[in-house]
Amino acid sequence: MSVRQDAILHLRRVYFSVGSLAYFIVGPSIVFGTVWLLRGGNALNANFFLGSALMLAVVAPSFDQMAIGLADDRHGPLEFRRERARLGARLWAWAGIAVGASLLVVIVAAVISPMSLGFLGWLRFLLALALGATPIGLAAVALSFWFPHDQVRRWGKIASFVLILGAGLVVPPFMLPGLLWRAANILPTRHYAEIVWSSGFGWVWPWASTLWLVLFAGVFAGAAIAGARRVYGDRAHGVAPVDGLP
Repeated sequence: MSVRQDAILHLRRVYFSVGSLAYFIVGPSIVFGTVWLLRGGNALNANFFLGSALMLAVVAPSFDQMAIGLADDRHGPLEFRRERARLGARLWAWAGIAVGASLLVVIVAAVISPMSLGFLGWLRFLLALALGATPIGLAAVALSFWFPHDQVRRWGKIASFVLILGAGLVVPPFMLPGLLWRAANILPTRHYAEIVWSSGFGWVWPWASTLWLVLFAGVFAGAAIAGARRVYGDRAHGVAPVDGLP
């Protein structure tokens, strides 16, 4: 099977499963609709809630695909694939889930809210979403290497929950306790939110948050590379990692 076929297989498991479809594809639209109906407001408010929902569409499946799914692939029918092929298939699957969920969010937002973005506004949104997704994906891949396979699912779900809650993607930031919101500054999704929300409001691009995201991406990339070398270095020497990693 090719990378494309593997990616389609991963996507089918999400789009043809009621639970996964409801959580990853429909979930962000439900969150947007609920928050909008409860809070309402003008076009800028709608853009703000839209940005949060689009980030949720990207972040929610990230650890499911790039940490949990990738770790499962190393122990399942795809264990004989090259790591690059497994990674490519999961990356395409993550993109396919995020795009599907995002399109649904945009349709719902256009129907029930006065959200309004010009051409440049949409370009900024897309750039911000792609930029912020990079360190999140790298963090998920690193987690898949540094935790034993039987613990990746648990820690992946915990990491996803913390990143989503801390960034105010489900509960709006103005409804979070002040201490929690200030503590969330250490999370990459907090800075991810800054660049996406600034795009929705038409504010000046937040270069400080952009720098933080670049730094996070560098750290997580280094962790992922070190983890891969640790695992596959042990394999090359015929030594199984002591902590049960693949």
